[in-house]
Amino acid sequence: MCIRDRYQRRVHGEYQSARTMKALILLLLIGLNLCSQPDFSFYHTSDQIDNHLDRLAKDCKARYTMRQISNSPGIMAVDLTGNNTPTELTQEKMKVFLLFGEHARELISPETGLNLVNTLCGLKENPRFNVDSLLEKTEFRIVLNANPESRRAVESGKYCLRENEHGVDLNRNWDDHWEKSEDHQRQTTSGPYPFSEKESSAVRDSLTEFMPKVFLTVHSGTFGMYTPYAYSKKTAKRNEDAMLEVTNNLNQKYCNCPCGAAGREVGYVSPGTCLDYAYDQLDVPWSFAWEIYSSERKEQSFLQIQQSAKKGFLAKEEDAAPSCFLQTGNTAKAEAKMMLDCFGWFNPTSQNEYHSVVENWTDAILDMTEQIHTRDPY
Repeated sequence: MCIRDRYQRRVHGEYQSARTMKALILLLLIGLNLCSQPDFSFYHTSDQIDNHLDRLAKDCKARYTMRQISNSPGIMAVDLTGNNTPTELTQEKMKVFLLFGEHARELISPETGLNLVNTLCGLKENPRFNVDSLLEKTEFRIVLNANPESRRAVESGKYCLRENEHGVDLNRNWDDHWEKSEDHQRQTTSGPYPFSEKESSAVRDSLTEFMPKVFLTVHSGTFGMYTPYAYSKKTAKRNEDAMLEVTNNLNQKYCNCPCGAAGREVGYVSPGTCLDYAYDQLDVPWSFAWEIYSSERKEQSFLQIQQSAKKGFLAKEEDAAPSCFLQTGNTAKAEAKMMLDCFGWFNPTSQNEYHSVVENWTDAILDMTEQIHTRDPY
């Protein structure tokens, strides 16, 4: 072989090696980008929520009481009201029960509740409402984290997890038109019997003891402001017109989304929900369920969103991004992509949008309370 040939082969080999190295570096950079966790540091962990609630016992300017409604799993409730004493009251305070975090992946729900607690405690100014005046005539009980074990799993990266640690949908486990079902793909398994789960039982007991005039459960994954019933497409009878009037007023300000009877508006029925239990079994006259966030446009119908969700957030596995898992097959790729898609489907992924959502729905809750005060003699 002549010197020229050996030289050309050496140059060609170095060129190929360089190309290979560049490709490897590019793949490495892509892999690092995909496998790194997104920055969701503006969300609170379960421990941070608990610690913050502990600090508020000293820092809250309102009358503030923490109570543990379940030891295992640990679930806390917070009671908030004005500093006026019972002897100063000219009438009974209206009681409002707020439930956040039934479904673990819906992190924006407890975040909104925490923002509300900070507002009621006077840690944040709200120029749109006279919070002190509202507290003088209202007693709030707030459960921020109703599914704590599964929420911790979500915090570790299992962003699609909805059910509790036993694979039960807590909002299908209430004893009102309960039906036994098992569907772990959609994560709507009812449990073996009503209130089989400690989480739903603890919230039921706290709700029953408190006996509110107003009940609200807060979720995400779509947009909607709903009244009973969820178990069927029937509308509520007791206080229905007043509930719809308040809901429509709020909807124009804060949501511009479907509103009305849940089973009718969402396109499917949901037996065994806390919404129907509060209204039917405890005779709570003002019972609501709100869906406060979806990555989809508000104009998209709930049914379209459900159809997308049933596909696992992926039209085709081959469209998924490369996986951070050790496996390299399409299933692993789809799972990695779906995990991040789950987070963004149910929760804002930018800090600006996060703050916009929690402020908007904190205002909606305060506004709801004010409007009901003008209509209900409690």
